[in-house]
Amino acid sequence: MEQIDSCRTLIFDKRGTLTYGKPTLTEVICEAGFDRRKVMQLTGSLEQYSKHPLATAIVAAAKHENMAFLPVAHVSEHPGEGLLGIAEGRKVRIMGRGKLPRSNFLSRPL
Repeated sequence: MEQIDSCRTLIFDKRGTLTYGKPTLTEVICEAGFDRRKVMQLTGSLEQYSKHPLATAIVAAAKHENMAFLPVAHVSEHPGEGLLGIAEGRKVRIMGRGKLPRSNFLSRPL
C-alpha cells in the first residue's frame, strides 16, 4: 500500500477479504391486511430449519427484533419449491415471489 501511487494495476482477492458475502434483510414489505410482526415471526420460525443461504438473514432479523419463534411441524424443503411447514395451525410456504401463484396467498389476514 505504501507504493500504491506508482501502481498501474491493482488486483483484489475477493474470497472474503474485502467483503463478507453475508446477506442481511433490509426491508419487509407486506400486502395490506397482513401484520408485519406476525409475518416475520412465522417466517423466522420456519426459516430456522432451512438450508437456503438467505434463511440465516431472515432468522437473524427476527432475532434482532426479539421475535419468539413458534413451534413448527412438517417442515420440507425441496430445490426450486421453497420451504413448507405448519406453524400455529397455518400452512406456511416460503418461496420466491415469482414462483407462487396469487391464488395461493392466505385468504385471511394474519
